[in-house]
Amino acid sequence: MTTYFGITQAACLVPEKVYRQTVNFMERFIKKHGKRWVWSPTFKMHVARTVLDKGLSYLEAAELFNIKRVKTVGEWVKQYRKELAGLNAIDMVNQSSPTGAMDLSSSDHITELQRSLHDALLANTALNVLIDLAESTYGISIRKNSGTKQS
Repeated sequence: MTTYFGITQAACLVPEKVYRQTVNFMERFIKKHGKRWVWSPTFKMHVARTVLDKGLSYLEAAELFNIKRVKTVGEWVKQYRKELAGLNAIDMVNQSSPTGAMDLSSSDHITELQRSLHDALLANTALNVLIDLAESTYGISIRKNSGTKQS
């Protein structure tokens, strides 16, 4: 299996076409700007999820994704855990409300919810990669900048 920058297409959880476009963009960027890396939020989340899902050490993840500082990976994982804790707190509030009450003893239901969450996170990652590619390819800002006035 071919790897680019230490990352395989299967590890990215994105379609082959998106992966190749990302790799091509990265190669062009390095030629133009050198190896100064600015990591996208999508990439940071992907690295953190890979560490947690596959049980990698920070050092292993840094080597796998070509990240110079191991501490950087640790910071990303810590941030990702905070975000997950926030989502779990919201879920707990929704479940304790009368309209959100459900039987949590059903392992099938829990498994289905976990699968749905995983699918939603995957779709979110793919969409963020597409937005990153579109922004870099066309040189326009798609994401809303906080604090800007709407016209």
